[in-house]
Amino acid sequence: HEINNPLGAIALFAQHALASVPSGDPLADHLGTVLRNANLCKRIVRDLLEYARRRPPERRTVPPEELLGDVERTLAPHADAARVAIRRELPGREAPAVFCDPDQVHQVLVNLGLNAIEAMPTGGMLTFRLASSASDQIRFDVVDTGIGIPPEERERIFAAFHTTKPEGTGLGLTVAQDIVAAHGGQLSVTSSPGAGSAFTVLLPTDGRTRMEKS
Repeated sequence: HEINNPLGAIALFAQHALASVPSGDPLADHLGTVLRNANLCKRIVRDLLEYARRRPPERRTVPPEELLGDVERTLAPHADAARVAIRRELPGREAPAVFCDPDQVHQVLVNLGLNAIEAMPTGGMLTFRLASSASDQIRFDVVDTGIGIPPEERERIFAAFHTTKPEGTGLGLTVAQDIVAAHGGQLSVTSSPGAGSAFTVLLPTDGRTRMEKS
């Protein structure tokens, strides 16, 4: 709070000042720089808090399609702005319910989706694919048609503070991997430069419940 509250004030007043400056005024560029950097600092603080807290999952039975629907609604404005289409591929007849902390899994899938959108600077297709991987697991694939990840980077992308983004913290994928591991699941990636990437999240199901597709 001691850092976020002043940053919030800086961002708010910079935004108000920017709105009152005529377009093309050199001051507008300076205020825009202030606003971008204040928001960057807020994002860094948020990522550090998420990395440090890592609370245990509060699990309940959740329909996976409900999870994907919430994720898609969260990502839609970002995808539209980046000219990225979002598609869902669902299993043919039924999907097992997921036994998870829905807020944490939502965070993982949104993080993967945002990364995928950023990997498609000229637009593309973001696909969320849902499948039963085994009798006690469900599989979420997050697939993009973006620039791909070089082999040397794939070995380091889950390491804390490693990032190739100019304004990245290098914690998003680390937090995602920790959340999935805390659920007893796995997070992995396959990718080729120029051919897109596919992140796979394996999570435990609640074997007592089967969610029939309508």
